[in-house]
Amino acid sequence: MARGIVIAVDPAMGTFAVETEDGQCAVLTLGAGPPLQAGDVVEGDLTAKGWRGLLHEKGEMSVEGTTGPIPLEEALTRVSQFGTL
Repeated sequence: MARGIVIAVDPAMGTFAVETEDGQCAVLTLGAGPPLQAGDVVEGDLTAKGWRGLLHEKGEMSVEGTTGPIPLEEALTRVSQFGTL
């Protein structure tokens, strides 16, 4: 199980970008779970594609991995907005 930090959130699209402890990044879509914001820590299979569960300090969440692993610059380009999801 990988641990990562939310680095960007696009509330309008329901997407967020994460960076793992080893520097891999991915973009995910939130299906259900607690609100997210940049700086939150999440755990699970962060860079795989498809639907799965992740752990967040405020509870479990259902996400769909849409890209990953990708470079940091690409993740930030894909999720260019900041806010709370």
